[in-house]
Amino acid sequence: MILQFSITKRALYFLITLSILITGALLTVAFGGNNPSLVGHSRGEISGVGPVIVVQGTTETAIQTAIDEAAVLGGGTVLMHAGTYTIAGPINLTSNISLIGQGSGTILQATTNSIDIITENSAALLVNVRLQDFAIRPGSATGLDGVVFTDVTGLIEGLDISGIQGRSISVTRTIIPSPMTTVIRRNTIVSTGTDGIVVSGGSDIPGANVIVTQNVVNGTVSDAIDCQGHSEISNNDVRGGIGIRGAAQCIISGNHVTSTTGAGIDVSGAQVHISNNVVILSQLEGITCTCAGTIVGNTVRLWSQGAGTHAGIRASAVGGATNPAVLISSNWLEAFVGGGEGINASGVVAITGNHVLPQTGFFGIAANGNDFTVNGNVVENGGIWTASRSEYAVTGNVINGNFDLNATSGSSFAITGNFVQGDLDATGSAACTITGNVVSGVSSFSGCSAVNNI
Repeated sequence: MILQFSITKRALYFLITLSILITGALLTVAFGGNNPSLVGHSRGEISGVGPVIVVQGTTETAIQTAIDEAAVLGGGTVLMHAGTYTIAGPINLTSNISLIGQGSGTILQATTNSIDIITENSAALLVNVRLQDFAIRPGSATGLDGVVFTDVTGLIEGLDISGIQGRSISVTRTIIPSPMTTVIRRNTIVSTGTDGIVVSGGSDIPGANVIVTQNVVNGTVSDAIDCQGHSEISNNDVRGGIGIRGAAQCIISGNHVTSTTGAGIDVSGAQVHISNNVVILSQLEGITCTCAGTIVGNTVRLWSQGAGTHAGIRASAVGGATNPAVLISSNWLEAFVGGGEGINASGVVAITGNHVLPQTGFFGIAANGNDFTVNGNVVENGGIWTASRSEYAVTGNVINGNFDLNATSGSSFAITGNFVQGDLDATGSAACTITGNVVSGVSSFSGCSAVNNI
């Protein structure tokens, strides 16, 4: 038997309407109370973050009311419409709160001097805090900081901050439970009176506790990014320096740094890894590192723009578990215009496979320390200078442009297999060996054993 159903047009309209009502009810349940509006965000963007509260009003009081309402429910998402919100006092976040806007069209504009626009007022650790997709502006207010957090973990993403006289984003860590992490990414910061992004107070827990990535920072008075402790600073585009203090297991990678009044990247600490950065137009050094770790694959151009003597890479090795304490390898250094060197390194270091092209006749590489190696480098239009009270090795380097290799030691060294399109001058003890070098200029050896040199 075949059953046939006939649906009238009126019945079809009824079924469609019923379906819409059921779907709407489900959305209301899923996204919180009587405010199911997604305010331009997809359900996927805010799924899993608890009930959604839409800000009703255009002041910091309205925003705070929505935050407090979500906090009572154990957390949730506070959504802000496009438009300008006047901020007369700080907005205080709590754990498990996401504050989300509509991009640069959602503007928090200060009306009171000397406030932190977004902060927290809890002495305890706050977790799972999220700021996303809105702008912060000072208006006519002065003495402001943008986002100031102490002991907060979570995500700060997509903020547009301009004209803040103090710190644009500041995160201080004093309580660091593993493996909680703070991520600061894809923010745009312009014209800040001090530092752009400041992160201080790391920990001894392995791994990056703070990740600062894919931000654009321009027009800072001090460092564009200033961090301390465990951190990963990667793929940022900044005009202004990157400073890392007291680093431990720190990664600085893939950043583009230009037009700095000091050093482009300035790092101190242990287990530091500086790789694949581009540093251009530094007034002083391109990269400085008082550290133990690696400096690999970076491009440094047009440093030493200011007065004085500066190096493209300046490294001072500190105590490390490995030998060498600092590896400087596969870097490209080009066209410094003031006084200085391409690479200046001291301590237990290995300088290998770098390409140095200075515009002036200063040393391409200068090394001074204990038990170091200078191996397989190419220096154009500049020489290599080495000195030590203990043993070291200079092997397989190429020096072009009629510049010299100068080596001195109070103990021993090995100068082996170098091509020198200039002079080779060596002063040392009988334990010093000079073997298999090709020298187009004058060779001068004092107190050393020299064999098979051309």
